[in-house]
Amino acid sequence: MKRTVLFSIFACLPLFLNAADIPEVVIDDNKDNQLMCVTRAANDCISTVCPNSSDINCSDNCQADAQNKCQELSEE
Repeated sequence: MKRTVLFSIFACLPLFLNAADIPEVVIDDNKDNQLMCVTRAANDCISTVCPNSSDINCSDNCQADAQNKCQELSEE
């Protein structure tokens, strides 16, 4: 009886260890999504707004706006 219980515990141990790693995967995925959102939004702004803008800091402003926009989206 003891062998069966011990075998069951040791057989399930890898499952428990893998379950502990899930939050790290989710955090990394969220960081990647945030970075992709900022990059995409900044590139869209730079390619559509900056060619017709007289603002010298247009690309910097696009980057800042993209970061703010994506931050707001991630908080929703």
